[in-house]
Amino acid sequence: MNTIEKWKKRVAEINVFQEFDNIIEILTQEYLNENSQIPWVISFSGGKDSSLVLTLIWKTIMKIPVSKRKRKVHIVMSDTAVETPVMQNYQHTQLEKIRQSAQEQGLSPVVKIHMVRPPIKSRFFYKIIGRGTPSPSPNARSRYCTFHMKITPIQKKMEEIIREAVQEQDCLTSDEHAIVSILGVRLKESQSRAGSIRKFEVDELYATHASDKRIKVMHPIKKIDLDSLWSYLENLPNGVFPYGGTVHEMMKQYGKTGFECGIKDGSEGEGKSCGQAGSRSGCWTCPLMSGEDKMLSGLIEEGYEEYHHLQEWKDYMKAIRNDVRFRLPTQRQKFNSHEKKALIEKESSFSLFSSAISDDIHEKRRHLYDTFGRASFRYAPGALTIEARKRLLEYLLWVQERVGVTLIEKDELEAIYDTWKDDGYCINPFDVKPTRYTHKERLILSKDGTVNEKETTVNTLPLFYVKIQTKMSESEFVTYVQNKVRETNKSIPYLSQVLDYEKEEIVFNEFIFIVCSPFATSQREADHHVFSWLDWKDSFDYEKYDPPYEGWEPEDEGLYLPKQPSDRSALSDHLVADKIIQKIKDSDELSSLWQTADGLNSIKGYVEKLKLLEIIQRTNNLCYEPITNNPPELIEQVNGQLSLAI
Repeated sequence: MNTIEKWKKRVAEINVFQEFDNIIEILTQEYLNENSQIPWVISFSGGKDSSLVLTLIWKTIMKIPVSKRKRKVHIVMSDTAVETPVMQNYQHTQLEKIRQSAQEQGLSPVVKIHMVRPPIKSRFFYKIIGRGTPSPSPNARSRYCTFHMKITPIQKKMEEIIREAVQEQDCLTSDEHAIVSILGVRLKESQSRAGSIRKFEVDELYATHASDKRIKVMHPIKKIDLDSLWSYLENLPNGVFPYGGTVHEMMKQYGKTGFECGIKDGSEGEGKSCGQAGSRSGCWTCPLMSGEDKMLSGLIEEGYEEYHHLQEWKDYMKAIRNDVRFRLPTQRQKFNSHEKKALIEKESSFSLFSSAISDDIHEKRRHLYDTFGRASFRYAPGALTIEARKRLLEYLLWVQERVGVTLIEKDELEAIYDTWKDDGYCINPFDVKPTRYTHKERLILSKDGTVNEKETTVNTLPLFYVKIQTKMSESEFVTYVQNKVRETNKSIPYLSQVLDYEKEEIVFNEFIFIVCSPFATSQREADHHVFSWLDWKDSFDYEKYDPPYEGWEPEDEGLYLPKQPSDRSALSDHLVADKIIQKIKDSDELSSLWQTADGLNSIKGYVEKLKLLEIIQRTNNLCYEPITNNPPELIEQVNGQLSLAI
């Protein structure tokens, strides 16, 4: 005897109809309860459990005389906007049939139908592609997508229904609740489901709401097992739901494996919820499962071959999620804090030799040393880079063309472009072209900033580190680099650490850029890749690259002047730090440079040799007074930065 025959034998032994007739009788009594006329709210997904609940309630209302149909029944369905195209079509088609049936059967005055969707800024593509919020991982504790895309829209609709119910509620009724939420949950779905039901149940029918005292919860089918459920639905007249639509069409949403698992396991307990393995219900973008997406795989096997493009897009999204090259170095909230702090530092900066602090040169140096904005080492990447977001959108548009249905709506697309603009990126929508991408070589870092050998799959590209020392504070540098990202629509990841020379009372920050790109096959090319992006130095290899300016000569190497004042200032800060660090390495008595005129003259000669003085003068940020027997004075201009803090 095969599985189907065993199931039919078990079903034949069940008096299904009496069991469900009893439930309808109980629902009729509850509906007519004069002491409680608060609305019923059915959470309808179109699956087997919610379809059973709606069937029983629909039959209940149809039994009641029209004159006594006073209690409103709200049917709430959720569209996350990323359901599979076939499921989304089923949901909207089914809801329209319910609306039409209610009208034809005279139930429109009491049956109210609602389809809820997340607002634009809570939708999946807006979050991932627009804001760059990384998708949740399978191990994530917080699954924001479920909350924003499903729970919150339903809660908002429930609030609307509650407000309306409170306004209409008869003050003479004894019910302390505002609505009754009817759920199609069952004890035999799983052990965790049974535990949840038992935890909040009040009696055989009702339970308390987990967080809202205004909501009374009803579990009318909690004792129904899977065999009974399917047997009852299969025996509906002509296989048609009383509210429209067929049982066969509903069963198709579970796929082949989904329906068979319910038949197979019914006698020994259901275990996993029926349909979990092959159900069509769920977000096709969901990144929370590890390995194969059985929902999409099942649909592809059923003939929806074009859905392999959906799977490949999701695989790409997951592949770049943790790649350091596709993540901003700083989290959004942290960057906002750095940006504010950098502005404060700029406004409150003072000259090393200003009389605002003290006449004691050592005390001034110590103050600068103590208050310097030291970089703290961390690897806590932020949002997806703008390159990643643009690629994800271009790939999505490419998939949309191949699948032949709308995957992202126009209003969400426009919102994405708007948020890119708000984030400071200038990307013309006409430059976003449908394009297919692949990403097989992932570069994943561990929390300590080292390469995660287990997850990294890079094997054809070399990895280089470009170290940049600077006397810019952490907040200044983080803000400067992010502005460069906005300017170029490109980014290069980096780590940070502090170089603290306590003996000399000198401190610098070091930022270590990570280069793993086809554009860099040597350390020199990696250096050029970073410095060119910063517009600090375009001319390291004059035989390979165009001269940085007209009349440039090889002996001018290193004198390339950036176009923007901010870049010139940042380059000056780097060169000063770089050469002083070298001086520290060469001399154990750098402190002597602070104390004697000879030492100060040596500094001047050193600076002139490096042609830093010319760079500083041409930035128009500082004026450098001639050296005398007195300490040199750096006069602040415009931005108040100190480009020669020695």
